[in-house]
Amino acid sequence: ERDITVVIKALTDFILWGCYYAKEGGNNVDPAFGNADDLIILNDGTSDFTLTYEEIANPNSFGNNPGDDYNVLTKLYTFTDNNNIGSGGTTLNYEVKLKPENLGDREAGENITFTIVFVVEEKSNI
Repeated sequence: ERDITVVIKALTDFILWGCYYAKEGGNNVDPAFGNADDLIILNDGTSDFTLTYEEIANPNSFGNNPGDDYNVLTKLYTFTDNNNIGSGGTTLNYEVKLKPENLGDREAGENITFTIVFVVEEKSNI
């Protein structure tokens, strides 16, 4: 069983992108991680995908500027086929892995909340 299940229903081709951000008590993590871009990994049962770290001030607006936002995202999956809605969509399952050696200089009792962000880019010519 996987930690995260993503179901995407689309009429056309699509790409699934991902990244993550972290907060400590509602604030940005301080001190910073040792290597934030090599800390959270998603595994689909075959491949590892290292998520990029992006401080996202407003998660609800993320992905509204694909030209800017997609430069920081990790490509997780590409679907190139016809309408997948009739078959119930495309289901993707991921195990989440953490590399503790890249957490940086942490103190006992710290409470860090990690949020993984998924963005679906749908277009007809991938």
